[in-house]
Amino acid sequence: MFYTNSRYAKVGGLPQSELNQLVLQFLLLNDFRLVIPLEELQRYADQLLLYPYNSVPSAAQLPEDDLGVR
Repeated sequence: MFYTNSRYAKVGGLPQSELNQLVLQFLLLNDFRLVIPLEELQRYADQLLLYPYNSVPSAAQLPEDDLGVR
C-alpha cells in the first residue's frame, strides 16, 4: 500500500515540510542507496529510539535553585 508524505505527516502529527526534511536527511545519510543492509538500518533505528533519552537534560545538568535543589 502506498501513502503520500502529506498523509504520513498528518497521521504523525508534524508538518509535511518537516517530514520532507527528515526523508531528505535519511537519504543523505544513506548516500541515496535504496537497498540498505539490515545491520545499518538497525543502527539508525537504535539511534532514533535513543534520541528522546539523549536530548533531555539529566538531573546533573539542571541548574540548582536557591535552596540547592535541582
